[in-house]
Amino acid sequence: MIAEFSPEQMRNVTLGEDTKEYLIAYKTAEQASSIVYEQVEEMWGIDQAQEMIKPVFDAVSSLQGEILKLMMKHIDEKLGTVVCTEI
Repeated sequence: MIAEFSPEQMRNVTLGEDTKEYLIAYKTAEQASSIVYEQVEEMWGIDQAQEMIKPVFDAVSSLQGEILKLMMKHIDEKLGTVVCTEI
């Protein structure tokens, strides 16, 4: 059965444990890059740190994008197969 949800029904869904885990992974990647940036800035200064850390920020941004894609695919799958109130 394919579920059809109205915008009003979507306002009433709660975050499931799976979705929370994706969001934790997303935030953890951000925190990891902040830790690395702070270390690099402390060692080489702000001007050099910004240049040196750019590849890390680019990689983290890409990682976060992939995490969001997978999370949305997971949510779409749940919403598309079952009438549920948890995503």
